[in-house]
Amino acid sequence: KKNGLHDEAEAVDGDGEQPDASGKHQRLLMECLVAHVHTADLRFCAQLVENGQQLNKLSVELNKYMIENPPSLSAALYKPKLGELVAALFSVDNCWYRAKVVKQDRSGARSAGDRDSTHVIFIDYGNDEVISGGGGKVAPLPSHLAKLPPMAREYRLAGVLSGPDTEDVLLATDTFSELTTNKYVYLQKEKVAPSIAASGVTGEPCTLWLSATEEHQEDVATSLLRQGLVRVDPERKCVPRALWETYNAAQKKALAAHKHIWRYGDFTGVEM
Repeated sequence: KKNGLHDEAEAVDGDGEQPDASGKHQRLLMECLVAHVHTADLRFCAQLVENGQQLNKLSVELNKYMIENPPSLSAALYKPKLGELVAALFSVDNCWYRAKVVKQDRSGARSAGDRDSTHVIFIDYGNDEVISGGGGKVAPLPSHLAKLPPMAREYRLAGVLSGPDTEDVLLATDTFSELTTNKYVYLQKEKVAPSIAASGVTGEPCTLWLSATEEHQEDVATSLLRQGLVRVDPERKCVPRALWETYNAAQKKALAAHKHIWRYGDFTGVEM
């Protein structure tokens, strides 16, 4: 594994960092590929680089199986249950992927199956799609492939919040996506505050770097703050204090320059 990368976060102290032998704190980074950025809340899905070969093998095996066992006419009437893992045909590349059914619309009569739709999330990538009609676009997933855990996990940027307006959220999302989507990043899991765990907010909190050498590059959240695209979470629920102070410094400069979400001044009512 490169740079001590690992799947699960190690035990950390109260500030979310691990002391090394000298007593200093070091970051515990995981090398990931950002597969999908959600349209709000600074959430995204990422795959561990070390699982890349397993993911490729899974994809080849599933598509080979579906070619050798194409959905029959009866499969066109297949009605998966909510929460069921299925094989779903992605419209962009016409390939089969593992997916989870999250919503169904059965408004069409049985004789008009083309009016039915199934909403799925591709569990190895994090994106979703509404698959309309029958035609065998959703099929039962081979049991041995259903046993494998999802290759994508959902995260969110820790210590920052979206702006107040829809256009601000969209601009922050677009910029975040341009920085990270389909790119290799270095991810540090942060601790989950009890208040967040109880709130039902999804996505594991994390910080992101585009380089493993963090001394020479700011993290992604700092970049967004510097551009005035997001704001600091005043409660510092997740990130280490030193990083939170960096966040506040970046936000002050963006506020002083009236960038983006600060174009009309400070709307938060929080003294910085």
